[in-house]
Amino acid sequence: MKKNFINISNKVFMLSILLGTILMALLSYKASYLLTYLMAIPIIIAPFIFEKTVFKFGEIDKLVYYMFTFFAYFLGSVVGLYNLTWWYDLLMHFLSGFVIGYAGLFALQKLHMYDGNKKIFNFIFFLFFTIGAAGVWEIFEFLADCIISTNLQHNIETGVVDTMQDLICGASSGLIFSILVCLKKPKKASIKVSNILKK
Repeated sequence: MKKNFINISNKVFMLSILLGTILMALLSYKASYLLTYLMAIPIIIAPFIFEKTVFKFGEIDKLVYYMFTFFAYFLGSVVGLYNLTWWYDLLMHFLSGFVIGYAGLFALQKLHMYDGNKKIFNFIFFLFFTIGAAGVWEIFEFLADCIISTNLQHNIETGVVDTMQDLICGASSGLIFSILVCLKKPKKASIKVSNILKK
């Protein structure tokens, strides 16, 4: 029952992103948003390509991915909540720290490199992994602003304030995730990703 619910939820989020983006493109098409609309395709198929080439995703892993992309990509970029609501961008960057930490834990488990008893290593790894990923994303935004003349970093209006706020939000949630990982008492040498937030 639970597995079927998660499976259905994945399909609902996936179709919502795809059909919602198509609908928004038809109703309010803007040439400058063409790349944003087209991003729906790789976002939808990314987990399937990943499964064929790298690691197999569990249904909960897919749910985390599609839920975050629905709120961050579809509602944020396609619907435009990033521009309509000042705090939405900060909220997504804060939540991204948890998602990135989740992804790091997922990768370590698949590589059989995660040991729940190595508290100090885990804390340092997940903290710097989330901070590093947040930094890479800001580099991507900067390059996009320079190459295709977007304004993802809002440097015209805020200078470096927007970038620093995004980094601080991502690092803060990364710190919280790192602490949660360390507080969890593993029953074995490694623990499941789905159990990490049951503390």
